Amino acid sequence: MNNEQKSVLILVCALLVIIVLCILYLSGWFQHGIGLVNNPESTLFSSEGISFTCPAGWFLSTVGDVNNPHPVDLGNTLELNYFLEHSVNCFESGFVNVVWADKKIDLNKRIDERYQELIRVALPHTTTINSFSKSNLVFNGFSAVKADYSYTTDFGPSGIEPGGPVTTTYIGEIIVFNCGERSVVLSFDSLTSQKALNESFFGQIKNSFKCE
Repeated sequence: MNNEQKSVLILVCALLVIIVLCILYLSGWFQHGIGLVNNPESTLFSSEGISFTCPAGWFLSTVGDVNNPHPVDLGNTLELNYFLEHSVNCFESGFVNVVWADKKIDLNKRIDERYQELIRVALPHTTTINSFSKSNLVFNGFSAVKADYSYTTDFGPSGIEPGGPVTTTYIGEIIVFNCGERSVVLSFDSLTSQKALNESFFGQIKNSFKCE
């Protein structure tokens, strides 16, 4: 086999590998292999009385160490009274995080902590809070405190990655309430440009959310 034949064989093998990887990715096997499965149908999450529906096509993952709760560290700028114990994410075009702890918390204080989190989460990049408004509401039968917010993160001259945007603006909300002797925090975030797209998905999660 001469060098030209070897080159052709290598090219054919490379193309076959690329085709196989594409098939695996589209079928969901590749995402499963790295721990992310795009669910073709809505997925019901249920644990310890907390339940909600993660929309079809979105990813569902649980994080956090339930056996080793620890205080959320914001540099001791606030009198923290919140402990991360259980956490689950539901995400695709938007990002939803549900956290609950086996203790009641000061709802207004937790909302104030969120303001500081928005600034600190992007460090060492710079975040500017464009708006942050707090209100009281009844969420699925529970007295809750809610904050609607918008913030812009400056990722520097190179953006998130080479050629990426220098600044990105996000919009979101956080809902906090006590359910019996536990506390629940729901946060919803998306790019401002995808707000309209995510409204129905976020609504599906809110409407299906239960704490028993």
